[in-house]
Amino acid sequence: MIDFFSVKYENTETFNAKLLVWAQRFSTFIFLDSNQNHDRYGEFDFILAVDALDFYTEIEELQSGKFYFGHISYDTNTDAIPFVNYGSTYFFEPRYILYGKNERLYFNRNATESLAILDAIIEENVEPYSIPKFEFQERTSASDYQDNIYKIQEAIRKGQFYELNYCVEFFKENIELNPVSTFLEINKHARSPMSALLKYDGKWALSFSPERLACLRGNKLISQPIKGTARRDLTSPKNDIAIKNELATSIKERAENTMIVDLVRHDMTTYAETGSIKVEELCEIYTFPFVHQMISTISAQLRDKNDGKKALKKLLPAGSMTGAPKKEVMQYIAQIENFHRGLYAGNIGYFAPNGDFDFNVVIRTLYYDATIQRLSLAVGGAITLLSDAEKEYHECLLKAEGIRKFFRG
Repeated sequence: MIDFFSVKYENTETFNAKLLVWAQRFSTFIFLDSNQNHDRYGEFDFILAVDALDFYTEIEELQSGKFYFGHISYDTNTDAIPFVNYGSTYFFEPRYILYGKNERLYFNRNATESLAILDAIIEENVEPYSIPKFEFQERTSASDYQDNIYKIQEAIRKGQFYELNYCVEFFKENIELNPVSTFLEINKHARSPMSALLKYDGKWALSFSPERLACLRGNKLISQPIKGTARRDLTSPKNDIAIKNELATSIKERAENTMIVDLVRHDMTTYAETGSIKVEELCEIYTFPFVHQMISTISAQLRDKNDGKKALKKLLPAGSMTGAPKKEVMQYIAQIENFHRGLYAGNIGYFAPNGDFDFNVVIRTLYYDATIQRLSLAVGGAITLLSDAEKEYHECLLKAEGIRKFFRG
């Protein structure tokens, strides 16, 4: 097992900024931030993995007794070009690991090295930065979007599937961006519990995700799919509560969420103890700075903790980002969407030395390729026979607006 040295510290925006300025000196790092949401399944306030010792191409290659960090692409099992074009590489063993927990900062080094790293972090200079102002281009027009909704609903009527998560891309080319400063500014406002910042050489992902695909704590496997989104009204607390209540009682949103709950329960059965699968929360409403979300929590006891990685793979890709049944909707998604999802709708997270893990669902995420100076943002929503094409389009705009507004003049 890994020995960690710790010191007392204060979790502040200033310290996190210096921490990430230090981390970006390396070609590879992943930063996972709970934004002090203190959910019952989160293990760390934040955890940072820096400098890859080795890359690994398959989850099965990862050994026990070590930390591994990385991502799982939505396109892992397709012929599409992944966001991070490292062949089939997804995970790395980091040289440095730092995490915050209970007002202490932990390092995977001895005292001398840890204090030297801490001094280097504290000495970092955080330059003032303003996010560049521009409008994203829409890859899919409003009319094309609505036409595709009608096609999806016709396929549902024919019995091809029950629900499909249809996604679209917004992008900007020839844009120079400081990914760390941009992440810090948006993260300060979004405060999502599953946020992540990922760097592989010149490719970046800035994720402000509220959704957990799955975590393993001991033998307990937990998944928390999100289906159902409503805007916030920060000008009127009374109206904000009314919007939240409307989401909570929406027949359409509850039907979508319940369908994914059933899908997750089915995916868990292979490795779960008989009778251990439980729906701990069904269609609960969680409030975030930008939106209200409908979230369910499903858990299961694994028969054997050594099956943890296999159980995770059974949950891939996230049902909330596909629909049901998975195979049929993924085939249709490949036909109807006009961009490759890549890391979008995939997962970012870690495996711990004791076999535990935690992975988000990559939504509300910016992708930046510094080499070609291209910025991308994808959003989507679940489509059923109850969906209204115009309302679904506006829901996509709502989901994108939480990030797009930071780039407006």
